[in-house]
Amino acid sequence: MLRIGGLAGRGARAYLTVAGGIQVPEYLGSRATFTLGRFGGHAGRPIQVGDVLHLSDATGEGANAAPTPGLIPSYGKDWDLRVIYGPHGAPDFFTDTDMETFFATDWEVHYNSSRTGVRLIGP
Repeated sequence: MLRIGGLAGRGARAYLTVAGGIQVPEYLGSRATFTLGRFGGHAGRPIQVGDVLHLSDATGEGANAAPTPGLIPSYGKDWDLRVIYGPHGAPDFFTDTDMETFFATDWEVHYNSSRTGVRLIGP
């Protein structure tokens, strides 16, 4: 049984690393679970009560290595993000003035966001 307490400070996630990894099928070169698409990882879904996860052999180079400090993100209060125009950036959806407002405004990320879409709070 694994219990993780509440998060302190900034950030919204906790990560657990397992030496050798968890035995799940590789899908598209990864063992990660994409729950929205229902594939990868453990049956393509979040882990549930009663699931049994089998561990891979934890031998070899790096089996007990700590995460590389440079790969651990530092979460601050304000972030600058790179934005790529998609099809909804077309004039049919947003005017030039809308886009100027978008880039000139500080936005807050809505709690109902995920890695597949971010809902913003702003003007």
